[in-house]
Amino acid sequence: MGKSILAEQLSRGESGYPAIRAMLSHLDDLESIFVLFDQHQNIAYINDIGCSILKTHYHGAIGKNWFDHFIPKAYREETRFGFIEMMAGNINEFDTYINPVLSLDDREINVRWDNSLIRNRESGVVTGLFSTGKELLTPIKVARNIEIFPASQSVMIGGQHLELPISEFNLLEVLAHRAGQAVRREFLTRLLRGIEYDFGDRSLDMRVSSLRKKLNDSKPPYRYIKTIRSVGYMLVTC
Repeated sequence: MGKSILAEQLSRGESGYPAIRAMLSHLDDLESIFVLFDQHQNIAYINDIGCSILKTHYHGAIGKNWFDHFIPKAYREETRFGFIEMMAGNINEFDTYINPVLSLDDREINVRWDNSLIRNRESGVVTGLFSTGKELLTPIKVARNIEIFPASQSVMIGGQHLELPISEFNLLEVLAHRAGQAVRREFLTRLLRGIEYDFGDRSLDMRVSSLRKKLNDSKPPYRYIKTIRSVGYMLVTC
């Protein structure tokens, strides 16, 4: 099954969904999540394990906007922006991302995603995105020796438990979901404090500084949380 055939069926809109499902039916036997999106952010295909994790069924998911229905509100616009940028070719499609999904019973599940663009073979136009996801049942491992346990809101560094206030744990978790990527101050402020970013407000910088101290990383060059000038912060990858 080639991407060119998927591109052709995606170009047909909803009328192409049955053929796509038939072509990808073998993916129902696998343990990973497989989701195919059209260029309008809608689900053109999802396999059985994906439906199971999201607590839905094929016909309950197909055709729905992925971000409006299956991404937690706090992460929705940032991940939607990432999708748009990837479809436009501004983000590397082969990078691995960790993003939570939202099941219909309101449970957030951390998933590690790998993505591949679907292009029309002749025109080269991007018609969709094929994503493979794996539920993270184990800790999120980032920044060399840091392990984050979202369910228990705990952190281990170098095998030792690290006590963090919830505000700093939330900051670290958000950065961990986007390890290796610059996360904008505006997004962090809206997500963590529920307000719009004010250039004169240093509270986010103070929270980062406090977290760095607990990570024994308070002096530049920073090992874990890098400052990205004029953008925000980035947690280094393993």
